[in-house]
Amino acid sequence: SCSSPPPDLSSLPSSGINAEWPLRPGFFRAGVLANLESERDEKLRVLIIGIQALARGKLAVENFKKLIQQHKAIQVLQRNGKCYLKLRNWQWWRLFTKVKPLLQVTSRDKEIHEREEELKKVQDQHNKDKQTMEEIEALLKKTMEERALLNEQIFREKEMAAEADDQRVRLATKKAELEEYIHDLEERIDSEEEKNMKIMSEKKRVEGTIAELEATLADEGNARQKLSIEKQQLENKLKAIEDSLANREDNIAKMTRDKAQMDARLKDTQSALIEEEDKGKALTKQKVKLETMLQELEDKLQKKEKSTDCDSALIPLL
Repeated sequence: SCSSPPPDLSSLPSSGINAEWPLRPGFFRAGVLANLESERDEKLRVLIIGIQALARGKLAVENFKKLIQQHKAIQVLQRNGKCYLKLRNWQWWRLFTKVKPLLQVTSRDKEIHEREEELKKVQDQHNKDKQTMEEIEALLKKTMEERALLNEQIFREKEMAAEADDQRVRLATKKAELEEYIHDLEERIDSEEEKNMKIMSEKKRVEGTIAELEATLADEGNARQKLSIEKQQLENKLKAIEDSLANREDNIAKMTRDKAQMDARLKDTQSALIEEEDKGKALTKQKVKLETMLQELEDKLQKKEKSTDCDSALIPLL
């Protein structure tokens, strides 16, 4: 109602929102938040309709009282007019009208004193109302400053959320590139293993040939020198094959180490991506919380403005 005192906003925190509203995670099912908002709108609609009905009823009662007062005033005027028409030619009434101003002179000082007292009371009430208006304006200014701070904090939270989304996209792209590189390394390792198997089979075949040549050399003494030369050539070839095999094994070991390093980097990237997603979720929840708080402050501000309008409307009546 208009006669209710203005709400006290001094209890609102000025240094930060964490002092009064700690950040706690809240989870809703799909559609629950929309249902809560619709229920809140329905409750507000019912309250507003009730307030409008009360206001209209009060105005109607005041108009009815005013009409009754006017009707009574008209009756009094009519009655006094009839009495005056009856008494204006009466000698005693003429004498009374001549003596009455003389009697009122003695009570004029008392009436002036009463009027001065009444004027002093009205001035005191006006000063009190003025002080109350100044306090309300100070509270309103403080509330607007807090609202500006909340808007700035929400803007920063939005920027942080956008930055977290960009970081998540970059990490996902980097993860895909690393997975593709690891796939290429695996294909190269498979090809090197196939080549290694071919070299091993070639080595076994050469070793078998050398064994056959040595057996033949024992039986064929005349061709020993020729076979020795061929043996030396085959041994040189075998040594070259073994060197190539050693180099390929070194390459395989190096690729295996690179693959292990890439796996470790991929795990680190996945961990960083999960952390960024958690930060993004936390920032989104904090954003919803701050928007809810901002809406509550705006509702309180509207109530404060309504109460201020009502107080300003009462001042002329006083």
